[in-house]
Amino acid sequence: MRPALCRSLALWGVVLAGTGDNGEFRFELEGRDAQDGFGTAREFSLTALAPPHDNELSGPATDLAFLVQRSEVGLGAITTWRPRLIIGADGGVANVAWSAKTETGSGSVTFDDGHGGVVWQQPGSGSAGFDVRLLEGFSGGASVLAEDERPGPDTRIRTRYRSQRVPYVTSVPPPPSRGTDCVVERTSGERETRSPCPLTDGGLESVDLGFSSAVVDLGSPRGLSLLAVRGCAEGATCTVEHSVDHRTWQPLATANEPFAAATVDAGTPIRYLRISSSAPTLQLAEVSGWEGGPEATASLAVVPPERLDAPRTAAATSANGPPWLWLGLGALTLLTVAALLGFRIGRGKRAPGTA
Repeated sequence: MRPALCRSLALWGVVLAGTGDNGEFRFELEGRDAQDGFGTAREFSLTALAPPHDNELSGPATDLAFLVQRSEVGLGAITTWRPRLIIGADGGVANVAWSAKTETGSGSVTFDDGHGGVVWQQPGSGSAGFDVRLLEGFSGGASVLAEDERPGPDTRIRTRYRSQRVPYVTSVPPPPSRGTDCVVERTSGERETRSPCPLTDGGLESVDLGFSSAVVDLGSPRGLSLLAVRGCAEGATCTVEHSVDHRTWQPLATANEPFAAATVDAGTPIRYLRISSSAPTLQLAEVSGWEGGPEATASLAVVPPERLDAPRTAAATSANGPPWLWLGLGALTLLTVAALLGFRIGRGKRAPGTA
């Protein structure tokens, strides 16, 4: 049986509701819910998640962000996006192709580790390519993202479409920099050795080191050809310098985005990498370095979900049939399991047991 129209469930401050038989839905909020303590319109996020197909780790998701400044706000029809994804590797390059959404020119492809960590993200609209070594031996889910913005009733509606996540595996090994030690440093000269080093341990979450810089010791001089910096803090610039003796330093690369890669002159011997940030303390996820050329024989392929040790995400399922459609509404950031076709929101008195 399908959930009744406007039936709701509050979960972690997020209101969930099912659609009616015609795919419509409606939320009713009190006026104070649409404003902050200063009376300013609060941004809401509406997230939809469709159930996965048998060959997917999770279904597609659509997220809308908007302000509520009218007693009635209609967003029109909301759809999820399930493009055909073509994923493979050729000559050391990871290639991804998909049918781009016509209403937007921006997008990206994301490879995750299957457990919430992002391995690599590459901009593209309809296609993207990057050195396959940047996947660092991880396997998980691959998806593409498209963004759009359109005018709404007294607001701008920002829409993010995330496609289905398909499982992938790759034969690329971890980088030779994996597991090396590092020393964190303050501007005052204070030092502290970190072993294992949080910048080379394969962890994908950004951490605040609490120091202004860190020096990674590769163990011996190496002819690096590729450098990757993950997790530089938003709004900050991360600078990488290199040295062979820990005394004389030369600039190597800068990163001002979460996923940055740079080719390096392999003829320059490098043992030490010093990473600093324009922010008061260094916040970073991982620094990786490779020697030699691309992994020309490396493979990258989509596989059945059962090949991976990764959870699958599904929408609520009825005992009498296929998955329902669910939707969720919350203030500011919202992550929820939902799927939907249309939306209306009204600022009125909220009755018990309704949305």
